[in-house]
Amino acid sequence: MRLLIFGCAILALAGGCDNNVKSAAEKSKDSADGNKADVLLSHMDSTVSPSQDFFMYTNGGWIKSNPIPGNRGSWTIGHLVIEENQKRIRSIAEKAASSNAAAGTPEQKIGDFYSTAMDSTKIEQLDLAPLQTYLQKINAITHVRSLVAAVSELKKIGSHTLFSDYVTQDDKNSEVMSYKLTQGGIGLPEREYYFKTDSATKSIRAAYLQSSQVKSIDSVIVGQPEFFGALNNLLKSIPIDIWKKQLKYNLIADFSNALPEKYAMTVFNFTKQLSGAKERLPRWQRVIDNQEAVMGEMLGQLYVKEYFNETAKKRYSDMVEAIREALKVRIGQLDWMTDSTKQKAYAKLAAMKKKVGYPDKWKDFSSMQIGKESYVQNLINANSWWHNYRVNKLGKPVDRDEWEMNPQEYNAYYNASNNEIVLPAGIFTVPGYRDEELDDATVYGYAGASTIGHEITHGFDDEGRQYDAQGNLKSWWTKKDEEEFNKRAQVMVKQFNEYEPLKGYHINGKATLGENIADLGGILLGIEAFKKTAQYKEGKKIGGLTPMQRYFMGYALGWMGHIRDEQLRNRLLSDVHSPAKYRVNGPMVDIDEFYTAFNIQPNSPMYRAESLRVKIW
Repeated sequence: MRLLIFGCAILALAGGCDNNVKSAAEKSKDSADGNKADVLLSHMDSTVSPSQDFFMYTNGGWIKSNPIPGNRGSWTIGHLVIEENQKRIRSIAEKAASSNAAAGTPEQKIGDFYSTAMDSTKIEQLDLAPLQTYLQKINAITHVRSLVAAVSELKKIGSHTLFSDYVTQDDKNSEVMSYKLTQGGIGLPEREYYFKTDSATKSIRAAYLQSSQVKSIDSVIVGQPEFFGALNNLLKSIPIDIWKKQLKYNLIADFSNALPEKYAMTVFNFTKQLSGAKERLPRWQRVIDNQEAVMGEMLGQLYVKEYFNETAKKRYSDMVEAIREALKVRIGQLDWMTDSTKQKAYAKLAAMKKKVGYPDKWKDFSSMQIGKESYVQNLINANSWWHNYRVNKLGKPVDRDEWEMNPQEYNAYYNASNNEIVLPAGIFTVPGYRDEELDDATVYGYAGASTIGHEITHGFDDEGRQYDAQGNLKSWWTKKDEEEFNKRAQVMVKQFNEYEPLKGYHINGKATLGENIADLGGILLGIEAFKKTAQYKEGKKIGGLTPMQRYFMGYALGWMGHIRDEQLRNRLLSDVHSPAKYRVNGPMVDIDEFYTAFNIQPNSPMYRAESLRVKIW
């Protein structure tokens, strides 16, 4: 009902219905002397014991000094990295906008997109004119077949209704690109929003595939057949005029950031109830977000020239190999896995492809038309380019060298179908510090554990372990080994089910299992790799902290931040990741070296009986 009211509001506008530390004085002296403060000491809260709350011990000082801005639902180190990288991208875009670059070059497209999106006066004057063609298509709908055809046209330009569709590798044959249809249709993030008290398939498929211009396929993978059966019934029972209003609402909402303020603010005023943000981001940041979404790799080509050198790329590429070797050793030491499964695990690990920093081969964006007609038209053109790019993959060999993230992104991923880890340059950024200023202990925790080890472990978590070395969905485990894995995984499910970050809202241990396994595995692998470094072997303290203490704190640094209750509630209901605090404190209590490093004793909050500790990888 809230969604329907919101939809009517936006249509009305259109004419229709997120231990031993230095004192503060010593830190100030460091700054006065021109020395950069230690990245770990500067964020600590020495009034908190690591045995009480390790997350706050490591990050509490920063949290106290950095309240959540009014335009955010949370404030974290990730935001600092993203803002730093956004400023770099803004500099690149502004330089391109004033460069008078030759037509068709990345600089021309980047510059025209940015300058047109920043021209708020022109956006207000145009109003809904850039969308009129599509609003007229919606008005012309008279029956179900024309409705589905219109949905197809809208999906091509980036407005999505009824269900989701995409082109991806076939789970059972990773050499083939498949076309998938999956459920969609709800406007809130998860079904729980509709239930929690406190807060026909063939006909659709045939009609949609005809108008989407999807070719070179002999089958379609349907994720949830029951959903499409129910949708078929709804298409017949709900009046066409209601569906037309839904399409108009989605169209305007999806392009709201490129439309006049009255539309954009209506959307923001609704979404802030989910994010907790009190005000919108500045226009330049909203523009950069949209620009990275549609031409991020184009921007990335210019970004890496300035901000990610070969020395940094080699450091993290070598770290991948050190952590890969650590997992190989740990697999050999497992007492619950049979040798036959171990041999296949070794093969999968050895075959795992690494992509570090940025692509060796860039996409060709020459046919993406970007000009100065309107912000909306640039988005339509870019979204249409991406639609054609993805559909054209059907019937062609899988390109295993392609990246699905931009080099400047603060993120990383494991792709089971490619059996690969992808680590963009942006994920290695520690805001305010150059890479060479960071000691190995901090980096092995911050990047080695939370990113590299985490993504490698995803290849062996509850989902990733179901794919073989070639990326095919294929069982390579003995029945006994599967049972042993599931038994250990259930211990982790139970552990995280116990956590209650917000009164009445527990972490969903089953939904977050894969990420929790990867967090724990990443830390364990990082430890083994770090133990082989000179810093660990020398054992010298920095700022009163031992190398192993700095390692664990480096990991916790990667999750520094805090969050509003509204966004926390949203994530607990919809996110497969545990809240940041529990991504630190949760796995720590399962790691023997943590107890030794910080002298954690029984009966303290950070102590977990050995019999209850998770032991998987």
